[in-house]
Amino acid sequence: MLKIYTSKHFKAEKEYIIDTIFNEFLGVSYEIYFCKDLDFCDYVVKFDDKKLIIRDRFFEKFIGTTYLEKKNIPDGIKLVSNQFIKEQDIPVIYGDEELIVHENSIICGIDIFASSFFMLSRWEESVNKVRDKHDRFSGIESLAYKKDFLRRPVVNEYVEMMWSMLLSLGYEKERKKLNYDLKISCDVDHPFDESIKSPKSFIRALAADIFKRTDALLCLKRFLNLIFVNFKIYNFDPNNTFRWYFTVCSSFNKKAIFYFIPEYTCKIDGDYKIDNQRVKNLILEILSHGHAIGTHGSYNSYNNKKQIFREQQLLGSVLAEVSKNELVYNRQHYLRWDPELTADYLDAAQYKVDSTGGYADQCGFRYGTASEFKMWSFSKKEALAIKQQPLIVMEGSLLAKINMNLTYLNAVLMVKKLNDSVKKYGGMFTILWHNTSLTSRKEQKFFLKVLRTIDS
Repeated sequence: MLKIYTSKHFKAEKEYIIDTIFNEFLGVSYEIYFCKDLDFCDYVVKFDDKKLIIRDRFFEKFIGTTYLEKKNIPDGIKLVSNQFIKEQDIPVIYGDEELIVHENSIICGIDIFASSFFMLSRWEESVNKVRDKHDRFSGIESLAYKKDFLRRPVVNEYVEMMWSMLLSLGYEKERKKLNYDLKISCDVDHPFDESIKSPKSFIRALAADIFKRTDALLCLKRFLNLIFVNFKIYNFDPNNTFRWYFTVCSSFNKKAIFYFIPEYTCKIDGDYKIDNQRVKNLILEILSHGHAIGTHGSYNSYNNKKQIFREQQLLGSVLAEVSKNELVYNRQHYLRWDPELTADYLDAAQYKVDSTGGYADQCGFRYGTASEFKMWSFSKKEALAIKQQPLIVMEGSLLAKINMNLTYLNAVLMVKKLNDSVKKYGGMFTILWHNTSLTSRKEQKFFLKVLRTIDS
């Protein structure tokens, strides 16, 4: 068993990040010992007569003070190369290039623990108060984007570097196997075509079909839906791409998670009621194909504990009515998130998994990882039971003009690059594709191209 020694200041943060790395990521047994001597500031990982020393280049600076200040986000990032990393170099958030290798010991100047805690806890988003018009912390505001490592699962890189160091010292215990997985998801913001509710919105939708999507067949479907919806025939609804979605997932031997908004709280939420019979029929059909249902927390729920509980009960009661499935998953609408509140509220509502963990404006690794992990609570100063399955790619982030504004070709190349990184480190490649982004043949071909690229 590994024995880990470190100083006792910022004990909670150290317990969290050490357990996340050794237990959740590596799956190896360890014991942790907190030393009272404040002069003992490094992390020492021991087994037999061997030891790996990780320099504490962060927490040692804040004895008796707080690290939660914007000034403690580093101004620059070093790129360091050494024989223990898989990549050409590795971004160092905290620490330096010091590396001393002896037969029975290694001293590493890269503060793996503080750097990983920076990414996984997202304390950066707590101290940097810059937000967009939807009160979101933007990807372009993050240190990872500014210093060009947002597209890298840097926490996984740190973990692999440390594992390589332990192996070089002769550590022989097995670690958790790296199992790459593709997780497909769909946020059901608009399950039905809402353009038919007014002439103005209908004309606008037709114009988009012609000039943006360049799909005459889609125009025809929209006209037919306008007629047949009055007879409760929904086969022509442009937004009803779900059966096509099922078929595609089946062809890749995958099951998807479909996230529904339980309650309308403002005009930005989907305009449907979760207990509407047509919605319940759709949920039942999704479940009958073996897919999962999750909560898509409404626009105004991310910082409202009462609303999060209410929506869990609303969708939970519908699931209980149509099936015996438990409500496990959550993703917040518009990816709105308060780093100090949302995770705690979702945990209290007994969700087991959240997958809000991506930026709306940028694809990549918001948490520095594609691996599932328990989330950090700022208020409790401990790991929560709820786990994060980070969102790596959303189609709107790739294509929207206000976001990355990529062409289809460049978007596919970006997806391939990110997926290759996830495969290398055995993570979960979570992608989000809305049903409303699959209405035209061009959009469907693009989605298929993305999946084939991932599957190749």
